[in-house]
This record gives sequence, structure tokens and C-alpha cells, in this order.
Amino acid sequence: MTTVTLRPYNPTDTKRLAHIYAQAALILGKKQYTEQQVQMWADYPVQYFDEFTTMLSNGDTYVAISDCGEILGFGQLYPTDYVTLLYVLPEFSRAGVGTTIYKQLENIAQDNQQKCLSVTASKISKRLFEKLGFEVIDTEISLRNGIEFERYNMVKIFI
Repeated sequence: MTTVTLRPYNPTDTKRLAHIYAQAALILGKKQYTEQQVQMWADYPVQYFDEFTTMLSNGDTYVAISDCGEILGFGQLYPTDYVTLLYVLPEFSRAGVGTTIYKQLENIAQDNQQKCLSVTASKISKRLFEKLGFEVIDTEISLRNGIEFERYNMVKIFI
């Protein structure tokens, strides 16, 4: 497990987060998606940089920082009951970085009296969210630039 510290997103982080997003799509995406799907997904923060920047400024966005000060991943809670934009550098996948970010977001949701959390997970992140206690409530096909993506609407209810 990699030790990280978390801090709130700063707009100066945007280019690094776009890089992490693209790398996760390009490298991890190859395992579950076609080349066309991966390329379209990875290009998003470059093609729509202003929209990506605006998205990062919404809600509660946190970045994971290594002992050396490198940003390893990020995640967001927006609105107060929806986890989104959970991305980690591929070389830190399955090293606990995503889980650490998620736990911060869950704590914020619970502090805000949320009774559950939801997420729309990719084929890549579905397994992580299942390990974190989420259950699939349905499967959807999302259309982006004419390219289909299978995604999973998942929920975690707090008891």
C-alpha cells in the first residue's frame, strides 16, 4: 500500500490531473475497451480542457500526493452523494491510492448526513467499487462522440 496525503484540488493541478486521466484511460483502458474507445476517453481532458477544468472545480475534489510531492491521483464528490472522477496513475493502480481518495470522499458525504453514495463506474473501476461496498443497480450504454461505453450505476447505502 502506497502512503499518500490528501489535499483539496488547486487549479494549478489541472494539467497534471489531465495527464493522470489520460494515462489511466490509455494504459488501464486497454484491458477492457477497444482502441477507439480508449483513444476517445483519453482525449477528453485535452479536447475539452476548459470543461474539464470546470468539472474539477465542482464539489469536493481531492488530490493524492506522494511523499515526494508528486500527484498520484484524484477524485471528486459532486454533488454531495455522487463519486466521480476517481483516477490514479496506472503505476499506482491497486496500491491503495484510489481507496484512500474514496475514503476521504465517503467521510465528507457522511459528515454531510448522506445516507448513501452513488457512482457510475467504468469496466475498470467496477471491481474497486464492489470492494468498497457498492452494488450494481443497473448497466447502461453511454454514447460519447458516437462511441458506446458500457458503464455500471452503483450504490452504497450507509447503515
